[in-house]
Amino acid sequence: MKTVFRILLSMFFVICFLSCSNVMLTGRKQLNLVSDQQILALGLQSHTEFMSSAQLSTNKQQTQKVKNVGNKLSEAVENYMRSAGLEKEIGNYKWQFDLVKADDVNAFCLPGGKIVF
Repeated sequence: MKTVFRILLSMFFVICFLSCSNVMLTGRKQLNLVSDQQILALGLQSHTEFMSSAQLSTNKQQTQKVKNVGNKLSEAVENYMRSAGLEKEIGNYKWQFDLVKADDVNAFCLPGGKIVF
């Protein structure tokens, strides 16, 4: 029984070790059980679902502020990625900044550059 447990435990650690990868921006190690492409697809799907039930803000001034800040943010991220040698990853980001009407004050971002305020 102890032998079976040791084998299973050893297999678990081997799987964890093989699943580790480096985080693109920070370089730290992470356990990666889901591919980047799956995460990007889920982010896009979640954004599409949320936006189908959300109502975009009609306040043009506030919407423009959100887009201006968002464009500066995306430019800074892309500049950093270029300086870190991650140019090929920039194509994974389809930046979009939305301001929606809501009773609560909140914001969230999703993989792939979808940001909602």
